[in-house]
Amino acid sequence: MNATLSCTLWFFDKRKAGTGRQNKILFMNAQDIFTTIDRAHSEWTNEQIQEIAGIVRRYRAEKGEGKYKDIKGRCKVATLEEIRANGYSLNPGRYVEIIEKEISNIDFDKRMKELMGEFSSLTSEAHKLEKKIQTDWKDINC
Repeated sequence: MNATLSCTLWFFDKRKAGTGRQNKILFMNAQDIFTTIDRAHSEWTNEQIQEIAGIVRRYRAEKGEGKYKDIKGRCKVATLEEIRANGYSLNPGRYVEIIEKEISNIDFDKRMKELMGEFSSLTSEAHKLEKKIQTDWKDINC
């Protein structure tokens, strides 16, 4: 059985002492910023890496970057007091708000019947191809 596991990356910033970032932590939800290669592998494009890096650069107020602001569903700066109030949990989901996705107006029953019909058709075709392969294999080995 294959299961997807979440991954948390931690970056420690030695340069935040004495800045406005002291006693604050940047939390980021990047669970949708990647390109799927296959079920078990994903990768980041340069654009995706730059999206993540841009958030960090704005948070650090690096020269030439825009001003940082929390983005609902993507990133939030939490204070140590907020973290303390959350039982010292460092799970980004506690701080980065989840974006509510709009539910589509698709008729579920109708769509499910369409998908089941397509599934049945594909399964039937797969069985026909399987029989043809077995027949062809027997012909080759005679």
